[in-house]
Amino acid sequence: GNFVTALSRFTSKGGKEGMTLKDMSIDVTITNGAVSVAPFNVFIDGHKSNISGSTSLDGALDYKISTSVPAGELGQQANAALAKLTGSTEEASSDIKLNLGVTGPYDSPKISLIGSDAKDAIKEQVTEAAVNKAADLVKQNTGVDVPTSKEELNKVAIEKARKEADKLLAEAQKQADQVKVEASNTAAKVRTEAKIQNDKLIKEAGSNILKKKGAEIAGKKLIKEADKQAIKIESEGTRQADAIMVKAQEKADTLIKNAESK
Repeated sequence: GNFVTALSRFTSKGGKEGMTLKDMSIDVTITNGAVSVAPFNVFIDGHKSNISGSTSLDGALDYKISTSVPAGELGQQANAALAKLTGSTEEASSDIKLNLGVTGPYDSPKISLIGSDAKDAIKEQVTEAAVNKAADLVKQNTGVDVPTSKEELNKVAIEKARKEADKLLAEAQKQADQVKVEASNTAAKVRTEAKIQNDKLIKEAGSNILKKKGAEIAGKKLIKEADKQAIKIESEGTRQADAIMVKAQEKADTLIKNAESK
């Protein structure tokens, strides 16, 4: 009929023109002479579709059709526009979801696009075509392969995150090592100063046995306290170094996790 013919011309190249109805149960209600049809599934030109709407008493149509058509099977005008947008003469292979409105009299129906699914699908193809063209230009001029698919981009992002994480950990290790070195040097100075003070006390005691004995006792105590202080300094240096590495590892893990989750 005119309805199917108009629909086929709008959505296809003009090959098959047919609607397949098989083993179907369609819910129909009549209100004030208008026939309303509940949503039901059919195959139009081999494409699964869903139809719902109504026909008024005077034969005016008001239907909505949701269907999915391979981009390469769109009408000639649609394919020409798509080729102009994408810069490609090849027909797209992905399906485009169409929400169609059917209005007007039954013997001369008007088919129009409603909704934005088709626009989104074409926009996606245009974007992909632009990315591929840019990648080809870079390849031609530099010899460098540029990732274009989502999987390739994700792989590159993860690899970049891992390199950044490694760099972050390496810098943190340098900082941690420096903290340990400074702590070790400070501890060594404390021990050295205690040794100097011990030698000074013994020297000042001279040959006096009692003074010398007292100096030795005081010197040993001084060295022991200095050693305790030095150990605390070294422990604090180790604690700070470990904290630096833990914080860096957390940042590194977050970098990689964020890249992997995209």
